[in-house]
Amino acid sequence: MPVVQSFLLKPDTIKQYDPVFVENYVPGKDYNHDREKAEIKKLSKKVKKEKKGAIKELRRDTIFIAKEKERIQAFQDRKRARAVKAITTMLENEQRDTNIFDRISKKRKQQDMLQPEFAD
Repeated sequence: MPVVQSFLLKPDTIKQYDPVFVENYVPGKDYNHDREKAEIKKLSKKVKKEKKGAIKELRRDTIFIAKEKERIQAFQDRKRARAVKAITTMLENEQRDTNIFDRISKKRKQQDMLQPEFAD
């Protein structure tokens, strides 16, 4: 085609995609006419919802397990503290008794030194 004739031809029209308007629109309803795509979309939404629910449940479980571990650890700490306190009290009592015995022994030795021995 010569160059002159190419200017005489009409250009191709651009395809326009006009939106489809629905008279009685209902939010949430899928107006897709292709059943396969609609089913895939529906299932993907369901999968996404289930995934979110599973993640939420895992978080709850994790929090519960952490609280249980903390409760058990606190119980063991209290039990250990009671045992340590009992041992400490026992050792303090033994030390007190030893100190009393040492004082009495010391006084007796001093009294024995001060008293003269009588020879018969």
